[in-house]
Amino acid sequence: LSSVLFSNTEYLITSQDRRLFAQGFSGEAGAQYRHNFRIRRDRDGLLTSSMTMILGGTFSIPTSLLAEYNSLSTSIVYSSGLRDTTDQVEEMRGRLHMPSKIGFGAALRIFHTKVGSVTIGGDYQIGKWSMMRLQLPLDLNLDDHLLDATTLAAGIDYKPNSDVSSGIFSRLNYRMGYRHYDTYLELNGQQISQRTLSAGLSAPLARSTSRFHLSVEYTETAFNTLLIPEKTLRFLVGFSLSPSAFDRWFRQIKYD
Repeated sequence: LSSVLFSNTEYLITSQDRRLFAQGFSGEAGAQYRHNFRIRRDRDGLLTSSMTMILGGTFSIPTSLLAEYNSLSTSIVYSSGLRDTTDQVEEMRGRLHMPSKIGFGAALRIFHTKVGSVTIGGDYQIGKWSMMRLQLPLDLNLDDHLLDATTLAAGIDYKPNSDVSSGIFSRLNYRMGYRHYDTYLELNGQQISQRTLSAGLSAPLARSTSRFHLSVEYTETAFNTLLIPEKTLRFLVGFSLSPSAFDRWFRQIKYD
């Protein structure tokens, strides 16, 4: 955390660098429930259509961490142009009490041999950042003006049935999502929010169950305030590696 202050006469620029280090252990628990509403098979026992609902929830346990606070304030003297240290705090130790977080989510997956599979999901999460407390020998008001943060997200995933068509496009996964995030930050009495729109696809690697992921993400921050909104565009590339029957080290040895 850094800040720059402009004084009037003696000093030209005053800057303050604050750093907070925290360490410890935290815990998070979750549960998931899966229910098949409909499963249909043909005469050969092959799956032709299905509908599955997945429900889940997570809970982050409130945690007390060891904290160490450091601060350095420097100023440039207007008359001489020299930098002077005006205040310094080193290794002030205390406790940082992190709040709890609760999240819920649901997804519906529909599959049919003629269409493929469609998965629609959403989740909601709230973090009680207004209950975060920083206990130090000096009250520096570093934990004031924090608000509860909430996240609401929804997305859809479509996978064509590769048994119907053997083209490259039938082997891809197509995804699109939206996320609205009300941050724990407040400025001029307004909570800063963030919204994100993303789209991407996933392709399988040759002779493997591993996949290659490519996506684009557009984000706007502070769009709901009188501030100038921050707009970012990101391109993401990733891989998910998983073993398959094509990998030699997973084949069963039949002869010794």
